[in-house]
Amino acid sequence: MASVILETGCFQSECGQECLPSGSGALLILEKTMRKKGRMPIAFICVLQNAPRPAEDLWRKWFRERALACCERGSASRCVDAVLTDFVECFKEQFAGEPGNCGLVSLAALFIMETECFYAWRGEADIRLINDCFGRIHMRRLAPWSATLGCRRARLEPGVRVLLGSAAFFDCLPEPLLKDCLAVRGAGGENRAARCLEEAAREAQRRGAGGFAAAVVAAEPEQHAEFGELLERSGYGDAKPVGSGAFGRVYRVRKRQGKQCFACKLAEGPKARALLRREAGLQSALTHPLFVRYAGLEDGKDVTALFMEYVRGRDLDEILRRGELPWNRAVEIARQLAEGLSYLHERDDPVIYRDLKPCNIRVGPKGNVKLLDLGCACGVSEAGYTMAGSRGYAAPEQLGSQNREGSGPVYRTRCGTGSDIYAWGRVLEEMLGGRQKVPSLMPLIEECTREDPRQRPQRMRDVLRELEKF
Repeated sequence: MASVILETGCFQSECGQECLPSGSGALLILEKTMRKKGRMPIAFICVLQNAPRPAEDLWRKWFRERALACCERGSASRCVDAVLTDFVECFKEQFAGEPGNCGLVSLAALFIMETECFYAWRGEADIRLINDCFGRIHMRRLAPWSATLGCRRARLEPGVRVLLGSAAFFDCLPEPLLKDCLAVRGAGGENRAARCLEEAAREAQRRGAGGFAAAVVAAEPEQHAEFGELLERSGYGDAKPVGSGAFGRVYRVRKRQGKQCFACKLAEGPKARALLRREAGLQSALTHPLFVRYAGLEDGKDVTALFMEYVRGRDLDEILRRGELPWNRAVEIARQLAEGLSYLHERDDPVIYRDLKPCNIRVGPKGNVKLLDLGCACGVSEAGYTMAGSRGYAAPEQLGSQNREGSGPVYRTRCGTGSDIYAWGRVLEEMLGGRQKVPSLMPLIEECTREDPRQRPQRMRDVLRELEKF
């Protein structure tokens, strides 16, 4: 279970009408409360540009009178749906008479109840989704320019932060100051976040931007009370959430002696803990460089923690989004994956990875490749017809699909090593996509991604042999 940490920092330009064109400043609205029934945190953050002061009063009144009335009872998801509908109606009421795009009021808003939320945007105001993953900042824009109101429902995932502000603020925001804003956590965080954002806004002013408004909102996992004791007993500390694995949350921790960083996956509940122990047993037996090194397993009364190698670098999905991967580099990454999967498949007790996809593949600074998550891996003998994997990469048999060969009968097939070969082909295809493909590689990709597993290559070693020709 995750909860929204309502530590928000903000800066509002004090220039106003004296140094900015009329109405060009940015206004920030921050409203926070707690629903009495169920103790659910509720927050509304809104950045307005080119808006008169009455607009600020209207949205504050909307939150206190109309939005909170929608949140009196029911689940967080149903309440947020109701608030979203009312938000759109209120927006139409407020701006019904606005003439076209002239004097366009820009808006970036985020309404959150527990971890359910919606975000809305219009014009030049901006919303960024930020993930500080293993010490690297990943930022994605959620609000493209729009003359009409855009709204989207979402859920705040643990370890992710949302930063709202004027477009001018983001254009001038230096990354070191952004990291300072994101580093704010714990007691007194709101005041420190405000100071960091104020410093960032002053830097943006020095770079020539006009008015500012910004706020940071975080969703963090509720740390189990026993986790701190378990870390202390194991000689670790300084736990920072960095994401989630197949069956547990992932933290970056440091050894108290030596200060070396490790990754720690934490599981709660009997089923998740049993799966994590199984993952630890498999990880401890692997010696191939494609897989992260095992560092230890600690069992508490209610939680289990798996400690493993901390891997620096970037996830393959981030590299692909930035379009930075030449075809020869794609072939090298595919080669390392094929070698590691071949090792996995040819063990005395063969294992299927079952969840090969770009976000599970990390590319290190020197080009070395690692697979980060063994949560879905299992022995060939226990795979059977169980559903596992991610759509877009998982083979049809992993998702419970019934395959059809031409006009013949429908048949079902067991998950096996051919399922990893299918996912490997999909990943290679994506790495080569959007560019002039290597024609001689296409037949190999097509063979690996055939729907019928009987028509795919039967061994990863055979695939590797073909790949090594390039």
